[in-house]
Amino acid sequence: MNALRLAGAAIIAVSAVSAFQVMQPAKSPYERRGLYHATVHGRIVSPLGEPVGGVHVQLKAGRPRSLPLVDVVTGGDGNFAMPDVNSIYPPYLSWFPPEEWLNGGVSVSGESAADVDVGVIRLMPATMIRVLVEVSGGSRLPSASRDPVVVLQNKGPFGPRIVGERIGSEQVLRGISFDEGNWEVNLFTGSTTEEYTTPFHGQLGRRDQKFTLRLRRDTLTRATDYSRQGKIDVSESLVPVTVLTRDFAVAGKVVGPDGSPIEGAMVSNFSIPMRQSTPQWVRTGPQGDFNLKYRDSNCSTPSVTYGHSDYWNLLLAKPSLRDIPCEEWLRTPHTIAMPEPSRLSIRVSGLDASKVRADWWHDSLGWQQFSSLKAWVSVWGLWDAAVRVSADGYLPLTHRLEAPYFDPFKKEPPAEVPLEFHLDGTVLRALSVVSAGKPVGGATVDIESIVNLDSDRRRFLGTYRP
Repeated sequence: MNALRLAGAAIIAVSAVSAFQVMQPAKSPYERRGLYHATVHGRIVSPLGEPVGGVHVQLKAGRPRSLPLVDVVTGGDGNFAMPDVNSIYPPYLSWFPPEEWLNGGVSVSGESAADVDVGVIRLMPATMIRVLVEVSGGSRLPSASRDPVVVLQNKGPFGPRIVGERIGSEQVLRGISFDEGNWEVNLFTGSTTEEYTTPFHGQLGRRDQKFTLRLRRDTLTRATDYSRQGKIDVSESLVPVTVLTRDFAVAGKVVGPDGSPIEGAMVSNFSIPMRQSTPQWVRTGPQGDFNLKYRDSNCSTPSVTYGHSDYWNLLLAKPSLRDIPCEEWLRTPHTIAMPEPSRLSIRVSGLDASKVRADWWHDSLGWQQFSSLKAWVSVWGLWDAAVRVSADGYLPLTHRLEAPYFDPFKKEPPAEVPLEFHLDGTVLRALSVVSAGKPVGGATVDIESIVNLDSDRRRFLGTYRP
């Protein structure tokens, strides 16, 4: 018989009975949300059915700005595959083809341990427009006036809304999926906002269009106490088709306050404001080093995190991430010291600590390993994250970090965050996988603790294979 022998105890927390009896449907601990140990695959083709290689395909799960769970690239046959997908949230599949095609996405549904075929994904041509904004008439603009914000809005209140991206002297609007809509240009002039609108007429799939939008400030009329409305003159011209995106590479190192390397920090090209670039990220290695490669139209200052959030948790780093020009990152690797650090102190009884591993829980990516039981951590980022200790032959144990709240702008973090675990080697549990009374070989067993059955709050502990 295939069996797993694990030491320790599994605890299931059951909520107290309410003072009022209410009829509710029965809940089963075997009902499990999410997708586990599934293989997701599909194929990407052009509108003519030809395979398209080199397309980044990603699975996301969790917050809208979460890091992708998986990032793969289609082969020359257009196929992609993502094995052993695990997510407590329903995953969302996104694809990022070369800029002549539209990005897209679709929700993934399927059974755990199943082969999930999303089928053939047919790409659609993307429209790209260059825009030059000119201002004429009216009083002289204040020196503090910001660049105009150019927006292309599809017809209807819920249609796509494309925001221009500054590239050189022009603004570029990419990924346009409609040919009728409205131009919206906002000009901020100190205490008031000037709003200009006019209809848009384009042609899907074209990438050689340039529109010059002349803001006629002599036509402004009062809309509210803080806004004015004016008219736009629009002219169109043809420009050569060029590729706007290029490859970038950013290198550096993340260290603790004593100069020791920080392993497992996440470095990405996430930026504020959000752009249409393909999300890419890497973890720092054992020496705290990273080498982030991505493709975009503009350079992005690297975003570094160590905790629940997927961006800017090391915003207080010295030197500040924002103080270093992005172009300088491309020329010279920089060292980032973890701001407001605390020393994690995990104490384990019942087993030699050298045999124990420790991890923290990331809502999107699952368990992330600490470099040691006394790692430097960013409490500001982790807050009350779940911490797990595990060892071969023992059921994993979890504990909340329970770090005290502090304002990183006003108060120093705790110097040490202690956690204590006891692994009991006197209790053994044998797990057997059978079907119709016969052993099942090659099965995958997931262990969970149920924090609250009513709200279906669970804590994934680990995966075992007999």
